Amino acid sequence: MARILLIEDDPAVHLAVQRSLRSHAVESVESIGLAREALLAECFDLLVLDLGLPDGSGLDLLGTHLTLVLTGEPFTRYGATAFAKGANDYLTKPFHPEELRCRVERLLQPRSPRAGLFVDEHQSVAWYQGNRVVLTRLQHRLLQALVLAGGEVLSRDWLLDHVWDRQDCYPGSVDTAVETLRKRLNAHTGQTWIRTSYGKGYYLDQAENSLRI
Repeated sequence: MARILLIEDDPAVHLAVQRSLRSHAVESVESIGLAREALLAECFDLLVLDLGLPDGSGLDLLGTHLTLVLTGEPFTRYGATAFAKGANDYLTKPFHPEELRCRVERLLQPRSPRAGLFVDEHQSVAWYQGNRVVLTRLQHRLLQALVLAGGEVLSRDWLLDHVWDRQDCYPGSVDTAVETLRKRLNAHTGQTWIRTSYGKGYYLDQAENSLRI
């Protein structure tokens, strides 16, 4: 069962999507602001996203998660823009419930197995042997930084500057986030990818050199 976030302000569409995707856990919100709060608080496997929302365009939410755009706007108007910004599929309303279900199931299918841990460049997910590891946006940025460092130790100060941008955080935030990410990766892969250089910072274990973007 996948966790799906529906971002849509029409109650009738809420009901239709819930019925179409009843084999999954679907949470519904009605605005971009509420969607951002939900995405910060929880991990979702897929977003089903309307474009015309009360507080702005759903296009602004594209690029960080696996996303199916579900909109009344024709593809000729917004389709190319949506895909350029990171949409994974585009379905127009009114829609057939079975078509929505099939498109969602296709998107949720595991990718071809790959050796090691693969970090998605655009979405907040990693893949281990074809299985999805859902990450928060912060975890995704942190893991990308560690991968790009190629095994070099990244200090807490460096991470605060480049991952957190020093907004509402302190050195202890790094330790907490790294430990949470380490446990998440270990739970899904059975391996410890992130090591601690005591007094210096964090790095990727070079023995696990298949971790990549």
